[in-house]
Amino acid sequence: MDNEQKFTPAPAAYPEDRPSTGMAVLGFLIPIAGLILWLVWKDTKPLKAKSAGKGALVSVIIGVLFYVVVVVIALNLM
Repeated sequence: MDNEQKFTPAPAAYPEDRPSTGMAVLGFLIPIAGLILWLVWKDTKPLKAKSAGKGALVSVIIGVLFYVVVVVIALNLM
């Protein structure tokens, strides 16, 4: 059996990594950018990546809800 353990540094190992409102706003306004940033930073800057990913996720959820509301209203007007 191989007893090697995967080493994952603690978030404190990255002092420049902090939750970022700017990344959340960017992810919200441009969801594909938030997704890309999350994919690129998830291992090296997990807190910033989480902010960008949350912004993108919220944007997509709001977009889908908006679409559903518009479709329901349109179907009721027919």
